[in-house]
Amino acid sequence: MRKVTALLITILASVILSACAGTAEEENPLKGTVWSLETIGESAAYPGVDVIVDFGDGEVRGNTGCNDFNGQYKVKGDTIEFKDVSMTMMACQNPSLRAQENAFLNALQLARSYHTDGNMLELLDEYGETLMILRRY
Repeated sequence: MRKVTALLITILASVILSACAGTAEEENPLKGTVWSLETIGESAAYPGVDVIVDFGDGEVRGNTGCNDFNGQYKVKGDTIEFKDVSMTMMACQNPSLRAQENAFLNALQLARSYHTDGNMLELLDEYGETLMILRRY
């Protein structure tokens, strides 16, 4: 009887621990959310143009105001990493919008952590400086 009880406790503990470990790895609060650019650096987003960021299951896609983009992202705790980001190459005639697009893509590459506060998402660089702020779309 003791052996059976010990075996059952071992199996139960194993199931509980593996369930907890799987949940921690799979947790991604950005998955399934869509955001619109509010500020980049210290500048407000270009008026009348939506820069959209759509977070899927490890994939990110959206529009810079001129071009569509897509790539991969990884979240662990409050850290974030974007990689393999590519975009269409449509000509962006407006110089201000083109500059914002370049700043946006650069900010994605520099992002190392994030913070959410209600309907706001803040992407931060390795020093904790704000790169951009987005609003839930």
